[in-house]
Amino acid sequence: MKRIILYITIAAMMSGCAKVTDEQLPCTGTKPSQPRVQSQVVVASGGNNYVTAQADPGTTLIWTGPNNFKYSGSELYLNFYNNTNYGTYSVKAVSGGCESDPATFQVSSTLSVPCSVPNNYTLTSTLLGNDYYYYDPNFYHTSYSGAYRTVYSNSPSGSRQLDIYFSSSTTPNVPTISDLDSTSAFSSGDCYVSYGTSHSVSGKIYLTYSNGDIIMTLCNARFKTAQGQYFTVIGAVSAQW
Repeated sequence: MKRIILYITIAAMMSGCAKVTDEQLPCTGTKPSQPRVQSQVVVASGGNNYVTAQADPGTTLIWTGPNNFKYSGSELYLNFYNNTNYGTYSVKAVSGGCESDPATFQVSSTLSVPCSVPNNYTLTSTLLGNDYYYYDPNFYHTSYSGAYRTVYSNSPSGSRQLDIYFSSSTTPNVPTISDLDSTSAFSSGDCYVSYGTSHSVSGKIYLTYSNGDIIMTLCNARFKTAQGQYFTVIGAVSAQW
């Protein structure tokens, strides 16, 4: 009688118990810094908008949002022609298997400015009184704090020099909300304001559009003088698009 020898390979024996997962490899390098992104993005129904984030050089940005939305890229293009995925989004920086803490922002259909100002050319503070900015200059771009920035500069006669720096190198999106930074290095926000010999500390600046101009509104934003005094500012100024 012939004997039939059955050979079973190790690979075949193991194939039935192999486990494949999509678990991320552990981080063995340096954890990237949390990206900086504006806190609210406004996309009108049927419209679109871009969202940019400041992140460590060489990192990949991963964006997530409602309805299992996921995208990888340097900036996020929100297209609402066919859908209205409003809600909370987040972005994180990834490098060498290491992920940053996520930064979140809200996407909504309208921007509501939480204060009422009498006009678009006056700033009123609890310490300095009123300053009047009657003309609306163009934005310009220059190197500032080691990077290319968008700048608004206004200094009419009798008023304090006002400079508003945005961390992006392009005209800011409108309508949108930007967080005010307390340093010119943009360590915590995406907009820094120099007001006379004072500077922004915290708060937000609201950008809307009216009659061909960008209107920038401060609602009780906090500032600090060179001598260490704190005060708040309310008001609005306009810039040509």
